[in-house]
Amino acid sequence: MTRILALLALVALGACEARKPEAATFAEPPRPPIVEEDLKPVERAEVGILDLNEELGASKKTVVVSGTLVNRGSRPTRRIIVRVQALDGGGKVLAETQAFATPEAIAPGNTGRFTVEMANQSDTQDYHVEVLYKP
Repeated sequence: MTRILALLALVALGACEARKPEAATFAEPPRPPIVEEDLKPVERAEVGILDLNEELGASKKTVVVSGTLVNRGSRPTRRIIVRVQALDGGGKVLAETQAFATPEAIAPGNTGRFTVEMANQSDTQDYHVEVLYKP
């Protein structure tokens, strides 16, 4: 009889289905509202060379290269450095020098000046001028 009861208990347990756990549901957090905002235009400095002059120094052993700079951008510049290279007919650099522009900072729409002096070399055909600055 014990065997029959044990057998019936096993059959009853086998007929039972295991209870499946319910899947947890979480509420989705609310999304923040979409809001448009006005962005400020990007301000930048843009320095150009208005004119470029080359003159022999008083001793004729030097050449003075000078010019006017203009800030065409919308942001002031600071620490403007002008690099001048003396070039021969083939574009080879014969001499190079640099100087700071005055004033040190140029506001938008304003101008500044630069002057560099370098050795007068007879094979110089042209000058390359480059403006380096921090916006």
